[in-house]
Amino acid sequence: MTPENKNSKGCRIRAKEEACANPPWHGGFVLDNTSAFIYNKSMKKHYIKRAAERRLLKFMKQFPVIALSGPRQAGKTTMLKQFLSKTHNFVSLDDLDNRARSLDDPKMFMTEIKTPCVIDEIQYAPKLLSYIKLAVDNDRKPASFILTGSQQFLLMKGLSETLAGRVGIMNLYPFNSIEAGLVKKFSSKKIFEKAALKGLYPEVFTAKNIDSSLWYESYIKTYIERDVKIIYNIGSLGDFNIILKMLASRAAQLLNISALSADSGIPAATIKRWISILEASGIIRLLRPFYARITKRLVKMPKVYFLDTGLLCALLKIGSNKLLYSGAFLGAVFENFCVSETIKILSVEGREDNLFFLRTNKGVEVDLMIENSSGFTLAEFKAGMSLNNHAVDNIVKIKKGFKNLKFDKSFVVSLNDRCYNYRDNVGACGAAGFLKTLCRPSIS
Repeated sequence: MTPENKNSKGCRIRAKEEACANPPWHGGFVLDNTSAFIYNKSMKKHYIKRAAERRLLKFMKQFPVIALSGPRQAGKTTMLKQFLSKTHNFVSLDDLDNRARSLDDPKMFMTEIKTPCVIDEIQYAPKLLSYIKLAVDNDRKPASFILTGSQQFLLMKGLSETLAGRVGIMNLYPFNSIEAGLVKKFSSKKIFEKAALKGLYPEVFTAKNIDSSLWYESYIKTYIERDVKIIYNIGSLGDFNIILKMLASRAAQLLNISALSADSGIPAATIKRWISILEASGIIRLLRPFYARITKRLVKMPKVYFLDTGLLCALLKIGSNKLLYSGAFLGAVFENFCVSETIKILSVEGREDNLFFLRTNKGVEVDLMIENSSGFTLAEFKAGMSLNNHAVDNIVKIKKGFKNLKFDKSFVVSLNDRCYNYRDNVGACGAAGFLKTLCRPSIS
């Protein structure tokens, strides 16, 4: 090839096509740098900057190993390729050949990996963690290994046993409505509708023409069922799906496993295990009640939320504004939206564990309690356009009943974007306004 041809536009196009057709190989397994390069070039206009990038950068300056956990399709690999394609090699254990090699001879597999590198879906080959420990003990250069996993429990268990003190752990969830740009553009009502009826998983959110109900149906079958069957060896996927749908119908409610067992005919111990799997997979989140004694938070009945409201609505067969606003689940879906968005926003700073709900022995309850350095923030969520006096009364009663706690802010959050102080130091605002109060300026 002549120098003139090398500089021609046609040759550059052919070079990219050849790179796509013939990905680079290293030691017998596929590296993903080329696909990252082509993805970045062709999809750059679709990439939405993730708020978690800032936290990732801090971790990369400090830890030799960074573990990025979160549900499938939350955008972990996309963010890392956008962020690290020029500095790190990519090895995916979703590739069956790579997975087989890593399981058959993990020591040999590790010798063939060129660092710094990203190992995608590390939960498929947990034995690699011991060899990663040996590597970083010999050379603690920051950001040598970036690990991703869509099964948080297995990943965390392996990390805590093998890489304690060497690894920084962070979560990545589907978009929150602030980083997705919704809060700047739309009313609270419109944001809620988009999150509920389309969802905030990156693929479904960024696609212009997509049937979200079909996407979520495929997501459940392809990712949830596959991971559940392969990793946890669950035989009855039909029963598992029954529990998943029953949990959807009980979103934003107290999780009574005994009642679930009685209604489904499935043993309580089995349901408890499956709920742990769904939480580990980043599908649901259990919100614990707040008690002054931390140990009590773990023994009282939690509330259950879905981390993506679009998935929740898909399971409830809510596919239109009419079904959303006229159905029996409106209040629960709106509360799920507000709580899940709060979890995702606070996760950017590693604060998603500072969330609780508060309930007295007389049944007075506040939907959300956020523990801050300056005190506690209380929030009640009401899916309407007018202020709910009962919600304000609940907050006032909680404040009076817990005088030993410092409450810095209190809100009744609705679909009405008017923000004002109502009474007894309780503010009223829309969901968009409330979410802005949670966000650091660099995120919003």
